[in-house]
Amino acid sequence: MDFDKVIDRLGTRANKLEFRKLLFKTEDVIPLWVADMDLPIAKEIQDDLQKRLKHPIFGYTHQDNEFIDAIVNWQKNKHGWDISSRSVTPISGVLPAISVSIKSFTNEGDKIMIQTPVYHPFYNLIEKSNRELVRNPLIEKDGNYYLDFDDMEKSLSAGVKMIIISNPHNPVGKVFTIKELEQIVNLCNKYNVKILSDEIHADLITGNKPHIPIASISNEASNLTITCMSPTKSFNIAGLSVAYTIIENKSIRKTYRYEVNSMHLNMVNTLGTEALISAYTKGDVWLEELVEYIKSNVAFVANFLKTNIPQVSMSNNEGTYLLWLDFRKLKLSNSELKSFLIEKAKLGLNQGNSFGEEGSGFARLNVATPRVILEKAMEQLRSAVDELK
Repeated sequence: MDFDKVIDRLGTRANKLEFRKLLFKTEDVIPLWVADMDLPIAKEIQDDLQKRLKHPIFGYTHQDNEFIDAIVNWQKNKHGWDISSRSVTPISGVLPAISVSIKSFTNEGDKIMIQTPVYHPFYNLIEKSNRELVRNPLIEKDGNYYLDFDDMEKSLSAGVKMIIISNPHNPVGKVFTIKELEQIVNLCNKYNVKILSDEIHADLITGNKPHIPIASISNEASNLTITCMSPTKSFNIAGLSVAYTIIENKSIRKTYRYEVNSMHLNMVNTLGTEALISAYTKGDVWLEELVEYIKSNVAFVANFLKTNIPQVSMSNNEGTYLLWLDFRKLKLSNSELKSFLIEKAKLGLNQGNSFGEEGSGFARLNVATPRVILEKAMEQLRSAVDELK
């Protein structure tokens, strides 16, 4: 694939571009915020969607054995995870799956833990469900992030009912090690806490650590865990609204499915169904090329910052196409940093404090875009920082 080719997305109702005025008060910013890619999807997926589009009817669509088998085989071949076909439940998206899980396995007033700074919808899903949000802040040291297990156990022992993890972690790009996953499972097993694992970025590994589905590490883990996955990030098909959960525990699965069906969230997009099958059966070569391109973009930004803008650094990226940039050396408040990025650097990024107070002084940058766009963005950032001196 020619990932260097710039593709004009204007006029396609792309949130990344067409919400610039709303969010940044100007359209004169390079939009590197929304977590989708400015890169073309695999030709195999395009061809299969075109084939389906030739049929003139788009009625209700079910997810058959071909759909489920594609997921089962992908998990085995990509992540070495043997799952049963009965464990898979289709759903329209990972966030709906998280919402259903919260409602299914906790009650109003119950405590739910997250590792902050973290993907901002987690906050809304918990708080708008009238649950109590419990922060377990990650420990940051020299651009790396670590889990605080002492704080985790203290909170779990105080009555937390569910822990939501993001692995690979959005926004800091951390991939959890087997030892970290085992420790999470041991603590959750000890205090009878369910694990809700958002693994939507599982296929986008940019570092040396493999992605390990937490439910795959032991029977104890499998019995506690609801795993949320989707091909939408990996294959840039987020607009097709297709996802699934993997739940091996029969009792948990039964309760979860009852809630999914009662809310009519089990009707997956027709084209999303076709895209998932195509991606998981024909998209592996494209994905390998994509990950290599993302790695090169990550390396480019890291080297550019180190060489040209030492005042700005980035966390060690091990997964996702999202970079966590540290602007704290500029000594700007959150509002000042926001204005600086928009008005001086002319960049549309996600503000770090939107991921929690631990993100103050940071911003998230999406590198799943043609290199020439990243080069322009970095040059604009360099010029803006130079003007601060």
